[in-house]
Order: sequence, then C-alpha cells, then structure tokens
Amino acid sequence: MLRIITVVVTPFQQNARFLFAGEAQGAMLVDPGGEVERLFSHLPVSAGPIEAIVLTHAHIDHGGGVAKALALAEEKFGKRPTLYAYGAHSELRQRIGQQAILFGLSAAEYSNCPEPDCGVAEDDVIEVGGFQAQVLFTPGHAPDHISLYLSHAEYTSDTVGPHNRVVERGTGSGPLLLGGDTLFAGSIGRTDLPGGDHDLLLKSIRGKLMTLPDETRVLTGHGPDTTIAAERAGNPFLR
Repeated sequence: MLRIITVVVTPFQQNARFLFAGEAQGAMLVDPGGEVERLFSHLPVSAGPIEAIVLTHAHIDHGGGVAKALALAEEKFGKRPTLYAYGAHSELRQRIGQQAILFGLSAAEYSNCPEPDCGVAEDDVIEVGGFQAQVLFTPGHAPDHISLYLSHAEYTSDTVGPHNRVVERGTGSGPLLLGGDTLFAGSIGRTDLPGGDHDLLLKSIRGKLMTLPDETRVLTGHGPDTTIAAERAGNPFLR
C-alpha cells in the first residue's frame, strides 16, 4: 500500500509530497519548495529514510527547499538522498535565489538547487522503496519540467494544510500522475515566466498526459487533485 502525504508549504501554497510503500520502506520526496523543517515533521516515524528527492522543475516554489531538504535528510537519516531532476538546464537551478528577490522574498529562505545526482529524461524509471515511477518530459511551464507516472497503485492519501491540520484524507486504486505545474483542476500551468512556452505546454499535455488512462489521478503542484477524465471533459484550456 502506497502512502501519499501532501504538505502545503510556503506563501505559494505549493504541494510538497512524500510517497512511501509501507513501514520502514524508503521514501520519495517530490518538490520540497520550502518550510522544510515543518515539511519533515509530517513524515511518519514508521516511514523509512528519504532515499530520493525529485524536482519536477526549477521554479522557486518547487525547488527553493531542495538544498535544505538534502541536508536535513542526511542529518536525520545518516545518508544523503539521491536528487533526481531533468538533466539539462542547470542554469535554472542556479537562479532560485534570484527568483526569491524578484518575488520580494528572502534569498536566505530559498536556496539555489544543487545539480542532480541523477539527471533524468523521458521514460527513465525512478525506483524507491518498493515502487516505481516513470519519468515523462513535459516542458512548457518550464523548459526542464518533468512529471512522474505510476501505472498502478493502491494508496492512501493525507493532505496537510498550512496550519498543520489534515484537511483531506482518501484511499484509492489506479494510475497516478505527479504532474507538477503542467495540469491543474480546470486550468493549466502559467507560461508567462522566463522559459515558458504556451504552445509547448499544450503539446506536452495533449501528447503525454491526455493519452493516459481516464482514471489516472493527477496530483497537482498547487490546489486539489483531479483526474485525466475530468480535465479531458471540462478543462477550458484544452478545448
């Protein structure tokens, strides 16, 4: 049984996520955007060490806490996790501090992201603690954007809101997509930031995501989950 714990972090209200397959199984952390100490406080004691940190793209709201998360995980578990991110566009990871200044935030709170230990590309597989995630290259919102696809999982999910209370619980079975900022409930990712490309984003969504099974649950980078079926039927940006 896969456990998914979503923690809403930072003023960007970004969904950072832990995934682990059971007690003492290694965990994956996706997009630790910030508030890393608070984020780690919601990883159950029963979970194993964080073995992998995955960055879907190098925007401040998703990657601003990666450096701290790597350091804190090594301090807590005695071993540094493997960092996975798209292999190219290292310049984006080195501009997170600049992004903080542009947003009027403290550069001390949002660090530049280290280079990945493992640069990934389309169809690579990340295996952690008994489950596997396929990498989909989904640029458009950002040129380095990846998504993660699990073809089948039995799962439970908890969402922890900004005030450290569980605001949603659920169970499910079926395919899962960790879509970062490509696709949202009723919307799509913005493309007005440097490196954004609206046409390329639509190509990624239509060519990579809309080909997934209808029942695929989409775990979004911000806001509520959705499904491929719901977005195919009702997303106004995909008509």
